[in-house]
Amino acid sequence: MHSSVLEYVGRVVADHGLSSMRTLELGSSNVNGSVRDFFSGEYVGIDHVEGNGVDRVMNANALEFEEGSFDVVVSTSMLEHDPAFWRTLPEVGRVLRPGGHFILTPVSTGFPIHNEPDYWRLTPQGLERLLRRAGFGTVETWIDPACLAVGAVATREFQNV
Repeated sequence: MHSSVLEYVGRVVADHGLSSMRTLELGSSNVNGSVRDFFSGEYVGIDHVEGNGVDRVMNANALEFEEGSFDVVVSTSMLEHDPAFWRTLPEVGRVLRPGGHFILTPVSTGFPIHNEPDYWRLTPQGLERLLRRAGFGTVETWIDPACLAVGAVATREFQNV
C-alpha cells in the first residue's frame, strides 16, 4: 500500500475517533503494509486466501457475520480485485452497526494493473455514487494523485436499505 494511503487511513481513524472500535478489514493480507496498527479494539482481518494478517478466509460479498456486528469496516487496495464489488458494498452495510464507518481506498484511473485479477478503477464521483446506492449516508471522498488512489469514509444509515 502506498504511504499516502496509509496516512489517509490513519488520519480518518484519528479524526473520527475509531481506533478502539470493533473493526473488520476486507482484504487484510499484508502485501506491502497494514492499517491494523491504527486500531486497538477487537480486529478481524479477512481475505479470500490465507496470508500474513488474515484471521479468517472468507468471500467479501458473503460475509459470515451477524448484522450490525462491527463499528468500522476498512478496505485498502482491495475493491479493484473484487469481481463483484456491487455485492460487497451492501454486505459491508449489513455488518456495520447503524452509524458505523466504512473506510475504503480502491485505486483510480491511471493506476497500473497489478496483482491479477485486477478488474476495476473508480473515480471519487463513481465511488460516492456506489456507496450511496448501497445505502451509505455521509460520504467524504479523497483522491491521491501521488498513487492514483481514491478514498472514502462513509457512514451506514440508521434504516435498513
